[in-house]
Amino acid sequence: QPADAQAPARALRPLAPGQLYNSNRPMLKRLLERFGAEVVWAASVPDSRVATLDMLRLAAERAEVVITTGGVSVGEEDHVKAALQTLGRLDLWRLAIRPGKPLALGRLPRPDGREAHFVGLPGNPVSGFVGAWLFLRPLMGALLGSPALATLPVLAARADFATTTGPRRHYMRVALEFGEEGIVAKAFRDQNSAVLSSCVGADALAVIPAESRIEPGDRVDCLWLRSD
Repeated sequence: QPADAQAPARALRPLAPGQLYNSNRPMLKRLLERFGAEVVWAASVPDSRVATLDMLRLAAERAEVVITTGGVSVGEEDHVKAALQTLGRLDLWRLAIRPGKPLALGRLPRPDGREAHFVGLPGNPVSGFVGAWLFLRPLMGALLGSPALATLPVLAARADFATTTGPRRHYMRVALEFGEEGIVAKAFRDQNSAVLSSCVGADALAVIPAESRIEPGDRVDCLWLRSD
């Protein structure tokens, strides 16, 4: 996990200037275990091209799937994409979705001649959360031979919110209320990609197509997150 700070900070300890709490690691570890994966190793990486190359090599030696968070966009210190292209291959980079646009998929060589799957998630917590459900879950399903993990159940609901989208599809965190008149999707007020609390309480991701407008009462398709 490339670090935005000079050193990783442990939870509940006061932060020094330039540090941040690592919320992505425990969140992703819990989700991966829920998806049937065994997390064998985790590490933080400084914002360095050499360190990123070394850590990706080491990770590919230890695991069948290598996952990073952060460092995959276009910033001066975002080294993951270039390191992946140097060591292996980049199959996909950047998607027209919100949150989670800077996402990378590819392969890394392993010492035994096989390849490790690579998934580079964005560093923002909500972007990582959404990316895990949309991409890590079906990948784990394919590797484990579990069709149940391939897709998320889709529930039709009535929106209790209004929103508009631009050129990207939006995955909104929502709570669902089940009543005699059907399902109502209640959006969390703050949909900022840094607000992890919206993920803790989310029952589903409401899928809002690109270039669309949703008014209260409109139908929205929701990806149900509590099926397993």
